Amino acid sequence: LISNITCPGTCFYVEGKGIRLNLSGYSLTYGAGGGGSGPVYGIENNPCADKLRPALSSPCDRGKSGVSLEVFGGSILQSEHAPAFSHALSFTTPHNPGGLSFHNLTIVIRKTGTQALHADGQSGSIHFRNNTIYDSVISINHPGQSDLLARSYFQGQAVWISGVTHLADPDQIAYNVIVGAPQGGIRDTSDGAEIFGNDIRQNATYSNDFCIDVPGDGQQIHDNYCHPLNGRGIHVNGENSHIYRNKVIVREAKVNREYGKRGKMGCEFGGAFGIQVEDDNVSAVGGTVVTGNDVTLNTGQCGGGAFRITGW
Repeated sequence: LISNITCPGTCFYVEGKGIRLNLSGYSLTYGAGGGGSGPVYGIENNPCADKLRPALSSPCDRGKSGVSLEVFGGSILQSEHAPAFSHALSFTTPHNPGGLSFHNLTIVIRKTGTQALHADGQSGSIHFRNNTIYDSVISINHPGQSDLLARSYFQGQAVWISGVTHLADPDQIAYNVIVGAPQGGIRDTSDGAEIFGNDIRQNATYSNDFCIDVPGDGQQIHDNYCHPLNGRGIHVNGENSHIYRNKVIVREAKVNREYGKRGKMGCEFGGAFGIQVEDDNVSAVGGTVVTGNDVTLNTGQCGGGAFRITGW
């Protein structure tokens, strides 16, 4: 960029390989025109699914060639007029083989259901490093959707990655600062993902409110600082992962939307957990290793446990 830009809808559609977008210290603000009936995005790679796309001149890629992209060096800001679920970075072309790299960005989001990074079905690796996210989203529900269903889909994670990345080319989510988020910080289902050096301070009112949620196999989760205003620490639900040298300070107050009574907020069931290992990984060959972590539980209003193993 050579100046700040403001877009009525989506700012950038990207198709093709070897694309570098240097924001050069400037900002892009998306969704300033309200976007009509559907979401818009700061940057996206699946314009086939965007209702505004048919009005554009170039043909739709439909994921055949994929996209490899690097975005860095500036700010991505969500307009206060943007529609709900208008993610800052949205990459949903199925089985996209290209690598995605996002670094040294400041991302500000505020509207219902918005995530800083929403990536689904990417078969290339994702590197998300040295970014700062200010997440003041309050609600994550689609119209008519219950709190239970919304949190079960992890719609309140600041960074949401669901992929098929292989161990030979793992995701790296590193050295990011996340402030806010109505549910959790980072969720990455990709096998082999490495998540390290992040500073996460979510302020959760939805359940499943983990700083880091890692259901993939063979993941490395280390040297993170999880200190939510309200929320849980690290949740592991895969096989052969290693969780080490993390500092976790957790607390839960009576602010959970799902467990309240008579219209009031309540305590999430079980309270706060520092590190939770769940389901079949405790009996898997090799299993998950949790070692050298520093966990503090502030029991507060709702109690909890520093370490929890469940489901076997």
